[in-house]
Amino acid sequence: MHKRGIRLGVICDGDPAAQTNEEWVRTALKHCKSIAADPKVKPDDFIVQTWQPLPTKMLPETDPGALTFALKQAEAMFH
Repeated sequence: MHKRGIRLGVICDGDPAAQTNEEWVRTALKHCKSIAADPKVKPDDFIVQTWQPLPTKMLPETDPGALTFALKQAEAMFH
C-alpha cells in the first residue's frame, strides 16, 4: 500500500469481553503496541474506536478508563 501512496490506518479496539473501562483501554493499547512493533506493517494512523458498550466515558484524557486516554496513548506511539 505504501508503495502505491496509500495510507494505512489500523483500528485499535479493546476486548469485547472486557468488564471494565480500564480493561478495555488496556487491551486496545496492547493491540496498538503489537501492530506498532511489527516492522512489516508500519501504519500511518491508529484509530481508537469502539463498537462495544465500553468504554463508557470519553473524558478526562488522564483517566485510564476513558477513550481519550487511549487516544492520547496511541498518539504517543508515533512521537
